[in-house]
Amino acid sequence: VEQAMLAGEAAFSRRDFAEARKNYARVLELEPKNYAAVLFTGNTYHKQNEYAKAGEWYERAIRLDPNVETAYRYYAEMLVKEGEMSKARTMFIHAAVAEPYNRIVWRDLMAWAGLNRTELNFKYAGLMSDPKAPRRDESMLDVNVDLTKLVPQRPKDLSDAWQAYHSI
Repeated sequence: VEQAMLAGEAAFSRRDFAEARKNYARVLELEPKNYAAVLFTGNTYHKQNEYAKAGEWYERAIRLDPNVETAYRYYAEMLVKEGEMSKARTMFIHAAVAEPYNRIVWRDLMAWAGLNRTELNFKYAGLMSDPKAPRRDESMLDVNVDLTKLVPQRPKDLSDAWQAYHSI
């Protein structure tokens, strides 16, 4: 698996995308749930502007591990290039839910907002504390995220995820 991944990455860096896909396919023969091989296969299609195929592979990576932000973010970045801003927004939000403390996700979400001349109305300052509980650290601020400003109709799965983060 490691040899095939290294060969795939080497081929990708040479822009030999067919060879890279061949090596990633070999990885997936040996290890069908290898997230990186699925993700990188999507990248090969993305680099060749085969957006529909790339999207299929990014979605496959998301199904393999919905708690990793990378496939959501790569998919969103590709969607931005295609001009599909609404779907890109959704992917960036899913990335933020998957890894809410990953600065890259928030940077890219803010970049999306800038491209769309949209102001994100949230304050990100760490964990939200229970207002009834005594504060352990006075420097800790509450998180106030209003997803209704980002998504016209909040999907239940996202609101449930944000509730979980708020209950910590």
